Amino acid sequence: MRNRLFWLILTTIVIAALLPPLGLAVYITSSQNAKDFFINNTGTVLTICIFAAAAIAILGALLLWIKIIRPIKRLAGIINSLHNGETVSKPIKTARNEIGGLISAFNRLHNQNQIQLNLSIKERDRLSVMLSYINDSIFIIDENRRVLMMNKTAETQFQMRDTVHENNKTLIRIVRDYEIDNLVKKCIAENRQQTGFVELQSQNKIISVSIMPLSEEKRFIVRIQDHTELKKLQTVRQDFVANISHELRTPVASVKALAETLHDGAINDPNIAPDFLGRIVIETDKLSQMIEELGDLSKIESGNIAIERKPTDLAKIINRAMERLTAQAERAGVRIEIQSAHVLPPVLADHHIEQVIINLVHNAIKFTAAGGKIIIASTVQDNSVTISVTDTGIGIAEEDIPRIFERFYKADKSRSGGGTGLGLSIAKHIISAYGGMIWVKSIEGKGATFYFSLPMAI
Repeated sequence: MRNRLFWLILTTIVIAALLPPLGLAVYITSSQNAKDFFINNTGTVLTICIFAAAAIAILGALLLWIKIIRPIKRLAGIINSLHNGETVSKPIKTARNEIGGLISAFNRLHNQNQIQLNLSIKERDRLSVMLSYINDSIFIIDENRRVLMMNKTAETQFQMRDTVHENNKTLIRIVRDYEIDNLVKKCIAENRQQTGFVELQSQNKIISVSIMPLSEEKRFIVRIQDHTELKKLQTVRQDFVANISHELRTPVASVKALAETLHDGAINDPNIAPDFLGRIVIETDKLSQMIEELGDLSKIESGNIAIERKPTDLAKIINRAMERLTAQAERAGVRIEIQSAHVLPPVLADHHIEQVIINLVHNAIKFTAAGGKIIIASTVQDNSVTISVTDTGIGIAEEDIPRIFERFYKADKSRSGGGTGLGLSIAKHIISAYGGMIWVKSIEGKGATFYFSLPMAI
């Protein structure tokens, strides 16, 4: 009876402790025996109550951790991760209470942000692909001139091997040019497009720079175009116009003067007419040569001239070229010596090699004074044959040698030798098409030697 009463009382105490927090009421009645039991066993009852309370507190704390504190700590951890730029793909599990509603709302917001982030990444990747196909250097910068993005062309041009974002580099640290930086500052300050041409000293290039605001987000696009080749082409065009206008004007004026003199009656003078007619022929030959050179260069550069690499008798072609140039050399009072062997191994070339020899010898005749000499020699070494054309003329200045094979370039600034400045350029194109090499050695005032080598037809 005593044990039964003890367990009944214990159960009543636990029930009385647990039910009120759940919103339930407890009504307890007791008999006289129960009262006597409580009075006689007060210590035991208090001990039971203390242990019951401690168990209830531990259970409550555990429930509080599982239902409230742990989800909140998880939510705070995810928020910190997102703040640090980390991606979080695993959602938080929610409970059916106020905290669960908050977490559900956060999960929905996070999912929407993740969708927007994925779209932004796709747009960025699409933009990067588009920029990679642009041959100009492109930079995206912010209002502090920090580079946010750059395309492959920019990385190559400015030799960028590290990641821009990691180094947080400004544009000036990459391009290293204050003129570009000043244009960028002006665009940011005025929020409108700025353009200009800049000579990039570090790369020895002429570039155009265009900076344009992208949007209200304070982003700017910088476009750098390399105009170096365009400037060279403009220089070549200017040289061409200057050369052609001079070279055409001189023979045309001569022909006109000679023709007018003949027309005025000199045609009937046997002492004058033959000389004048011969000079007209010479001047028209010059005009014809200029026209042929222009046509040949145009055909070679456009690929409309067929150059073959086949076994060719070089000695035979040298002799044939000399037959065409003998009269010109005699009129100039210049002697031509051939020290080349009569029999040379066949080389990989075709009939266009004759034009190379004619251009080199013709060039030597123009710049060699009367009484001078031109020597054509040959050497065979390894698997190639080298031909040299040496003159005793005025030579070439050292600063002119690197540009001597350029189109329209003339080392003779006084133009005393005449010509378009195309002969050597044509020779270089033809030799290169054969897989050979052409070069020059000269001392100003002591003549020049032009060499070209061709592979043997083994």
